Amino acid sequence: MKRTLALLCAAAMIATLAGCNKRSSLTGEESQAFSQGVQENSTPAEIIEDIQLQKISDLRGDLDRQIEAIRNADYDNLHALDNFTVTLPETDVLYELELTHPEFGFHDFYDKFDRIFDRDFGDYYSQEDKAKIYLATAEDDDFYADDYAKITLAERADKFESRELKLCWLFVDTNKAYIEMYPFGNGVFRLYRDGVITRAEPNEEHTKVIFTDAYRHFKFVKEALDVDSDERYALLDKEMSVRETAEEVKRLVKENEYSWGGALEPDVYEYRVYDLNDGKYGLEFMLAPSYKSVMLDKEDIFEESSIHVGADMDRLDHNYSNLPVRAFVMESRQIETFLYGDSAYDVTELAEHDSVIPLEKAVEIAAEKFGAGMKLSLGRAELLYSPMYKTSELNTKNGAFPIWKLKLSNSTDGCKYIAYINAVTGEFEYYVAEGWVL
Repeated sequence: MKRTLALLCAAAMIATLAGCNKRSSLTGEESQAFSQGVQENSTPAEIIEDIQLQKISDLRGDLDRQIEAIRNADYDNLHALDNFTVTLPETDVLYELELTHPEFGFHDFYDKFDRIFDRDFGDYYSQEDKAKIYLATAEDDDFYADDYAKITLAERADKFESRELKLCWLFVDTNKAYIEMYPFGNGVFRLYRDGVITRAEPNEEHTKVIFTDAYRHFKFVKEALDVDSDERYALLDKEMSVRETAEEVKRLVKENEYSWGGALEPDVYEYRVYDLNDGKYGLEFMLAPSYKSVMLDKEDIFEESSIHVGADMDRLDHNYSNLPVRAFVMESRQIETFLYGDSAYDVTELAEHDSVIPLEKAVEIAAEKFGAGMKLSLGRAELLYSPMYKTSELNTKNGAFPIWKLKLSNSTDGCKYIAYINAVTGEFEYYVAEGWVL
């Protein structure tokens, strides 16, 4: 369970505007031109000389004091919001990691798809039905051909097995079930049950419920970060608290093999509530992978249209897919829709750290890097893993390492900033994005 602390400060929430869409390491002229007042990045060596690390165990006991110090700090360009929140994992050791894909053959992929289908939709369809409803596409298929996405797996399974064709997509698309998987991800990409398919109506853009986010068809009630909340909602079959539902979602994702795998576990960090009418509600949870109870960084968005593609990706490029993963539930013991399952990864621990930069210092670094021309409101801080091409002293293209992630709004340009401070070296980078919950 994560520790979440809220504090009060005098600042009001800054309203943010859409349309900001960039990522930068603050190392060149482009980043200066993009945002007035952002200073040149110092070298890692200069930062390290000025930083005293703190034991993670001591940081936990000192966190209240540091939050108060941040609240009272007199920065010209940054202040904490009323609901400034800090998330600190309950561990005293963090690692520098190498993430590698396990290798999956055609049979590995097919067997997993078949297991998931039988588990979730076996009550609807017989073994004989599979030959008709298991569909497959190959990388050589013409996306715009009339028969695209209509060819059964049975028609050319032997060609996939012999590698004459390279499998691109395996799926089922019926009026009671939709599931699709890609062999390179080894996880469910989309899954819809008949409960959503029959309840949600297609919109003008889409002639079917699938290929859009089904939860958009239901009346939005609220969104929140406190996934440990005891607030209760009546689902279709029973009443459950947010915390109980979140724990069940994590269990189902793992047991049903929807996503990740290897050394990574599913974790929940955000939720939305939707009104299903007649006093019933549906809850949608946002998930990300975690390693030893420490979450890996993820996109801070709900809407697909908010996904940013920065012009300067550089070292902040994610080496694993970090699209938001969504699980929507309407009744207990089952996930109604699951969208964008991540890849499975094996993990190698390259180095370990029992000390990190104090939160107070991480915020100070951000204030120094973002110059006086900005008016930043700090909404949230998280200690987690974030991947870069190069970890501290260890050059690996699939590396992840401890990082302080700060979520801020800037009233001078109406954009939302996410700042990364390497929790060991103090290196600083940022990107600009849309759509998170502060």
